[in-house]
Amino acid sequence: MNCPYCEGYDYIKNGTYQTNYSYIQKYYCKDCGRWYIENEVKGEKKPELNQKVIELYEEGMPQRKIAETLGISKRTVYKKIKKYKKEEED
Repeated sequence: MNCPYCEGYDYIKNGTYQTNYSYIQKYYCKDCGRWYIENEVKGEKKPELNQKVIELYEEGMPQRKIAETLGISKRTVYKKIKKYKKEEED
């Protein structure tokens, strides 16, 4: 197993955390200084939802209405739009 961030192999086990069903082992990478868990998935969790939020936002729909339409929180809509605007600037 290697670090999902830097692909390094210099890591140590460093504690666990409990979920509803089990304990999950945490690791610390000595190369990049980041914490991670085995089989951790990085990136967007629901890219199709993200795309729909952006489409509705570009059509001029208010954030509150987007949240109601898609059945997600207003905070989630705000965060996805903020991330989209930041990516557009870069």
